[in-house]
Amino acid sequence: MAPSATPPATIPTNASSSSSSEDDEDPALAERRARALMLLAKVKRERTPQRAGAEEAAFLRSLASCASRAQMLRSIRDRLLVVDAPPTDAPSAPPPPPTPAAAAPAAHRGAAAAAAAAAAQAAEAAEAALRAAVAAVGRGEMGGAAAHAADPSFWRREAGVPPCAARAGGGGGGSGGGGGGAAVASLAAAAPPAGVRLWGVAAAVAAAVVAAATAAAAPSAGGRRWGVAAAAAAAAAAAAAAVAAAAAAAARRGAAEEARRVRREIDARGYGVGGGGWCGEQWRLRRLQRAARRLAARGWPPAFVFMLDEAWEVVARLWAPMEALLGEGCRMDPSVFCWIAADAAPAAAPAAGANFGTPHRDFTCLQSLEGGSGAPLLLSVWVPLSDVSSDNGCMMVVPRQLDRHYSKRFVYAHMRPALPSDEEEGVTELRFELQAARPLAPLRRGSVVAWSGNLIHWGTRSSPGVEPRVAVGFNFLRAGVALQSGSPTLAPEDVKAMPAAERLALISRSLIAYSPWYQLSSSAMLRTLFLDEQS
Repeated sequence: MAPSATPPATIPTNASSSSSSEDDEDPALAERRARALMLLAKVKRERTPQRAGAEEAAFLRSLASCASRAQMLRSIRDRLLVVDAPPTDAPSAPPPPPTPAAAAPAAHRGAAAAAAAAAAQAAEAAEAALRAAVAAVGRGEMGGAAAHAADPSFWRREAGVPPCAARAGGGGGGSGGGGGGAAVASLAAAAPPAGVRLWGVAAAVAAAVVAAATAAAAPSAGGRRWGVAAAAAAAAAAAAAAVAAAAAAAARRGAAEEARRVRREIDARGYGVGGGGWCGEQWRLRRLQRAARRLAARGWPPAFVFMLDEAWEVVARLWAPMEALLGEGCRMDPSVFCWIAADAAPAAAPAAGANFGTPHRDFTCLQSLEGGSGAPLLLSVWVPLSDVSSDNGCMMVVPRQLDRHYSKRFVYAHMRPALPSDEEEGVTELRFELQAARPLAPLRRGSVVAWSGNLIHWGTRSSPGVEPRVAVGFNFLRAGVALQSGSPTLAPEDVKAMPAAERLALISRSLIAYSPWYQLSSSAMLRTLFLDEQS
């Protein structure tokens, strides 16, 4: 209420009344009149809005102190939230129009605040549990990790990888903390096709030409050359578009030519090496390499790096070159692995994820080659996440033309090119010519090494004092080819939409498949993560 513009009225009292005397007036009537005059005086006196609110608040507090009904008490408290402001004598500005939130009932606001507080408390509790689980793993206590195994945030913390931004919750990642299919799809869409080496140069040239054209098109003093500058700008823009189109066409031709070269190498030698199209994005591979090393240092097989979106980005970039080698509609075997070359001889079986140093073939020639033509039906693919040299654990292969058992499926030595000796411990018997072996080095990180499934190969150990190489591996199959395991193969859309729980299952199956050759001790990895999948 605003202050009145007129002076307050003068209220007569009993003592100043001239209409009657104390001797003539009825005492009861005089008392009632006095009370009425006092009430009128209270109503007529001026009060600021702050003072009026303070008085009402005081009245409501006194009423609340003696209220017994809960509903009345809640109503009084709701009203107190509105009127109970600290008193002030300073004039106040007119109140702003109420916002929807302010106009909402106080009870609704209270419920919303309580819900927000509960959600924040739950999030804080989940974060605390995750921190505790990560700390326990750091102490070697793996028991609490099972509850978090399908949580992408857990693996990003374990791998030391920053949380994902705007990731789909279902995937790994996602990758808010996890990652997942949408993240891999967006990363794959943003990536240039394999073999695109001139696109960045062409884009820079086009940008420079457009900038020059824009500057030339600005009106000169007096506007005398405006028409000439506009024509020059149009011609420059057309030239820039032509340069970009030519660069894209050259990139496509380069990718196709590289695919043909790699295919010729596979047909002639049984293996081929191509670029991975990671020009300018080596940092992605370095991040993945560091993540694999950290997981191994904390007791996990490095294959758990495939709980991260970044690992599946590598898979997404392989589809184009694999289709060029195996044909449209090729599929991926549902197994993945990650290796870190060892720098010392293992005491017994190597730890899961160390280099596999025994020469072997992944598949038989009947599984790997098409009858008659000898064209590959499936390819093993090896992608190093670090630069590879002959010192840090390169791969060794035996070219097909130097392998006398390459296509002899029913020869005993075909699937047994190297076996431990029965007579002397630490000795391996070889059934191929060792001098025919070739090192796959040097290689840049991100290179795509593909070989026929029946090619003899093995991983070497890293020299002491040299950082061991890290690599990931996959198997790709021609459309319509099925493996003896009967496991359903994966299409690109399956990889893009794979949630975290399915990633965990795939990693578990892969580790089980490799378990006869690697040590999976309980101190390093929970067997319980694999038992359900194994059954």
